[in-house]
Order: sequence, then C-alpha cells, then structure tokens
Amino acid sequence: MKKIFNSLLPVGVVIFMLVMATITLSSTTLITGCTKGGGADTVHTPPDPDLGPAVAVPAPEPIENLRMKAGICVNTFINDPDNSWGKKTNCIAAIKYLAPWMIRTWIRKGNTWQRNFIGDIKDSIPGQQLCGVMDRPIVDGVPNTPESVISWIQTYPAGTWTMLEGVNEWNIFRPESDATTWAGTVREYHKAIYPLAKAAFPSTPVLAPSLGGRKGHAALGDLTGYCDFGTAHTYWGGVAPGSPADRIDAEQKNLEAVSGTKEIQITECGGHDAMNSDDRGNPTPPDVAAIQLLPYLAEHDVPGRRFGWMTLYSLVDDLPNPAGDRGERHFGLFTLTTNPISGFVPKAHGVAFHNLTTILDQERGASVNWGACDVKVNGADDAICQYYTRPDGRRVLVIWRRNVKIYDPPTRTMVSPAPAAKQVTVTFSAPRAVKVYRPHLSAEPDAALSATSTKSIKTSLVAEAIIVVMEPVFKQ
Repeated sequence: MKKIFNSLLPVGVVIFMLVMATITLSSTTLITGCTKGGGADTVHTPPDPDLGPAVAVPAPEPIENLRMKAGICVNTFINDPDNSWGKKTNCIAAIKYLAPWMIRTWIRKGNTWQRNFIGDIKDSIPGQQLCGVMDRPIVDGVPNTPESVISWIQTYPAGTWTMLEGVNEWNIFRPESDATTWAGTVREYHKAIYPLAKAAFPSTPVLAPSLGGRKGHAALGDLTGYCDFGTAHTYWGGVAPGSPADRIDAEQKNLEAVSGTKEIQITECGGHDAMNSDDRGNPTPPDVAAIQLLPYLAEHDVPGRRFGWMTLYSLVDDLPNPAGDRGERHFGLFTLTTNPISGFVPKAHGVAFHNLTTILDQERGASVNWGACDVKVNGADDAICQYYTRPDGRRVLVIWRRNVKIYDPPTRTMVSPAPAAKQVTVTFSAPRAVKVYRPHLSAEPDAALSATSTKSIKTSLVAEAIIVVMEPVFKQ
C-alpha cells in the first residue's frame, strides 16, 4: 500500500489557522526529568497525578482500518481536453501525490478512452486498488442490459477491479421518465446484475447501489441477498466531526433497510468549497476541511460502527467557475491550476490528505516487539481516541475532540471567538519512543514532542487530530 498551499479562504480564516497552530504548538509540553544532547535523547519523569478525566482507549485494531479510509474518486470516463479529467498525466500525478488506498470510478460501457486511462493508472501505480461503479440501467433513454454491462467490464485486463459497485444515486440522477419508478428500476436491475457479476468475477465483492441525499433506503428495499457490502454517500458539509449533525450513526441505521448489518463502504464523502453556491449543500473552506479530515475519517472507526474503506469526492475541480457559485465545480482536493510535481495544485485539505498517507505509509525501521506497556489517555472531557497496530509492531494513537465547532456552515463564517484549546496527556507504563504528528499542518513530526524515551506526553487540542506513533525504547 501504499507543500504546496492553495486556499480559497478570506484572510480572516488564514489568521484563525495561524492562531490555532500557535495555540497548539505553544501549549505543547514535554514532561522532562533530564535531557541529553539538546532534547534528542530525553528521559521523562511521571506527570502530575491530576490529569483530568480518563479517555477510553479501545482495543487496538490494524492500522489498515484507518489507512483504507483515505481514498479518492476519479472521473476517468470524461474525455474532454477542456476538462481537468481529460488531462490524464496531471490526474495520475495528483493520484500519486495523494497515494489513496482505493480509487473509485464510474465504468461507462463502450468507453475505450476510459479503459486506456484505467490501464495507465494501473501501469503507473502498481497494486492500486480500484472500485468500479457498474453502468446505469437507462442511458440516453435506452435500456442498458445487465449482460452487456458485465460483458464490457470483462474487456478490462483480469484483476483490474478490486470491487464493483451497484448503480450510482439513481434516486437523484435518473431520467425524468423514471422519476416515480426509480426504486423498482434499481432494485430489479441490481438483482439481475449481481449474479452475473459474481459469475464473471467470483472473487470480486459487489457493493449495493448507492443513494443520494441520504434518502430512499426504504423505497429501494432489502438487497442483502444481492450485495457483499453496503454503500453510503456521506457528505459532511463542514459540520463538526463527532456532533449529532455528522449523521454517521443515522446513515448506518438507514443502510439496514438495504444491506442489513453488513459492512458499509463509503464511496462518496467530503464536500465542496464553492463559497457562493446554493447547490450541493453547504460549502466548506479548504482550511476547515483540512482540520476536519482526520477526525472525520477516524470517527468511522469508532467501536460499534461498521464502515470499511472510504473515497472522498473528488480528485480535482473539473471546470472553471471563478464566481464560486456552482458546487459541482468545486468538489476537488486540487484546483485546476497545473503543477509539475503534483499534477494540479492541491488545496489545503489535499495537502492534509497527502500528509496523512505519508505519515501512515512511512517505513520506520526493523520490526519491534511491543512488549508489556499500557497506554492511557487523560484530559479533555470531549476527547476520544482510536488505537492501532502497525505490521512492524509499533502502535499508533489518533486523538481528537468531538463536536468542536470552528466553522458555522449555515452562515459560512468562522466561529468567533474560536473555541479554546484543551489539554490531553498520554502516559505509558513503560518507556516508549514517541513521534507526534499534526497532518493538517505537516507530514513531519512535532519536534517539541518527539523523544527517544518517555513515559508521558502532554499537548493541547482544538478541533484537529494528532497521530502518536510509539515504539519500545529497546528493540526486542
């Protein structure tokens, strides 16, 4: 498996970001007993006994569960030189910059340009996983037979598709002729195409059809016998992660009507940054999206939630819209401006995505034996954490605070005054070497917290998440 900055924000938002970063870094404390070599070799004494309320540390799970949340949607079927999707070389460079776990794209029957594009991606990024959305039941007023759709998918080289997905948001993007009968159309089409897909690609999981607008689940009905996973689209709209408004649990409940209690793949999520638009829901400034990215992804790993991989929509803005009044034009993690390294220029949340995958994929040396060491988190009463194991034996904590509002989506303004930082402390029952990362700011570790031997770290959080990578002091 796997810093270019372009912000669409007003100056006030940039100032907020700088203030928040200053609060975060200035309130970071290394609890030190004695220091050798100017801080690179550090031994720490235990922290003060009153650390605040305990934050539940769940049982560790594989780091892949978090890594697979960092995926991206790519519209490989659009063959238009005036559209960003028509610039294949730039798109592939942008994909490499992000290093997504999964790419999700729509398969258009008969589109040889798309088939070549997919081939170029596979050649340029060996092992890249792909989910293909099977073509629609009606195209330009003409019925699309399930047999012809599967036959076209079979023209791709063997092993191209990691997963296949049912029809995309037919409850919204349907012809007017199917306005009142869409649910029956999708249901019968999927029941017909599912066994054909399983016969043609026996080892390839098939996802349920997706629904737009978080509605239509009861109308579509039970497809548990015709899908291997559920499918959800959960655009965030700038609401605070971990708040009731994020609707994560509500969407999981909605999916029970279609896919029962099967694992759910979120094949579209994220949001747009067209700050003057009234379509496609409330916009989110890129700097806010950068802060919210990791908390949102990690929220989907909270115990009791059945989410697998996720793909943000989408890779790049498609067509120019200087007025910022069309949401559909501004869903990208990259702007239309080209760049020789990353293909296009990444927005703030595109940089945060790159930082996150860089941190998670970093090679960290020989494997280690974690040994006997309990990890505890205390502090902010609204803090939460997820605990992961790496294949090399190291452990990873992701810590964030829930329902911290820094941005008000309905008014499209930053919250003023900004929410205050709160302290969190991580303690270890045995010394550990620690690196702490803030992916919304950098892929490099926070120098003020990095230590080769420590039994505790203390820092403050506002609305961001931190990643704590830990390993034994003595390799075992």
